[in-house]
Amino acid sequence: MFQGNTLLNPITGVELNSLFNNVDFVQSIYTTRVSPDPSLAVERIARFYGVKPSVSGDNVSDMITIREKLVEIASDASILYAFALTAPHTHWPVGKPVIYSFISNKDCYHIGHLTIKEDCFYTPTSFVFSEDGPIPYEWADETIVIDKHELQQCYEIVHAINSNLLIKELPIGIAIDFRFRNSLKKWPQRSLEFPSSNPSHSVIQRGLVENNVNLNTSMEQVSWHALSELLYSFSEPEKLLLTELSALVEKANGVIEKEAIISNLVDAILSEKE
Repeated sequence: MFQGNTLLNPITGVELNSLFNNVDFVQSIYTTRVSPDPSLAVERIARFYGVKPSVSGDNVSDMITIREKLVEIASDASILYAFALTAPHTHWPVGKPVIYSFISNKDCYHIGHLTIKEDCFYTPTSFVFSEDGPIPYEWADETIVIDKHELQQCYEIVHAINSNLLIKELPIGIAIDFRFRNSLKKWPQRSLEFPSSNPSHSVIQRGLVENNVNLNTSMEQVSWHALSELLYSFSEPEKLLLTELSALVEKANGVIEKEAIISNLVDAILSEKE
């Protein structure tokens, strides 16, 4: 039986292919933890907790617990910007690794069943929890450069979170959000994944892409922030304002409109600080 904790390191393409030839490993991911599409992943969370996650995820008890544990565990609070909570899923047939690759001439990422190069290294970036330790289900190839010290900090935290959870078979995962930034300690960049003309992968682009207005606005939200309120001190009026803003976002029509509201709000706040 594989040990999840041994998988918290970059591995070669040979090792990655070998991992997916391990029946125990593949079954441990896809039988109960990683859903075959986004809608089923969110449905699994809803069944487990009796409620569909809100935009903030604040109505899911274990999301709050994980966020609070992150604050307790991290000695450097800025590394918490590295994480996102996920509804673990795949868009592709099981049995092959899901890989991120940065396409520099188009300033975008491809994610999916990309070609595995045996002599290249692949860095685990998305995890599900288990009794055997955190199990990766997505990797980044060598086109994606992540600071080694920050990455090691993240791995230690992911391992500690897995060890601290009372229930290891949660329908929630955790990911290292490296997209479009040169440090995991910086504020996460907005990005959106959408289908490609090539069925073997999707495309991830920065922010709100203009042609995304043609996409289905009912797309499922499958990622949530990982920052606990314990990091901040809010007054009662500020808490009330946050509640009102959350209610406004909840009423939006689909993920793209919700992201637009949040994006405009963040941009307004940042412009005020300049």
